[in-house]
Amino acid sequence: MSNASVVGVQSRLHSDYARAYVTPDARAPRPAMQGLIQFARARIAYNAPEEIIVLDKMPLDATGKFDRATLKKKWAAHRRGPAAWEAG
Repeated sequence: MSNASVVGVQSRLHSDYARAYVTPDARAPRPAMQGLIQFARARIAYNAPEEIIVLDKMPLDATGKFDRATLKKKWAAHRRGPAAWEAG
């Protein structure tokens, strides 16, 4: 992976959980998402991401940091359907 960011996500059924957004390194083979989750759980355990979403490009804010607010908005749009995700 070339970039990764983890955000807290509210669940309708359970307590909040962690979701990771990653951008793959174009030079490396893409790993299985379940393998990445298991890798994180073995090292972090508590608050390891339960989901990993692959993005073509990580959104950045004006200072060049990962834009976590945009990632949360994308997830909210994703819950409304694929068309909203693309627009978000």
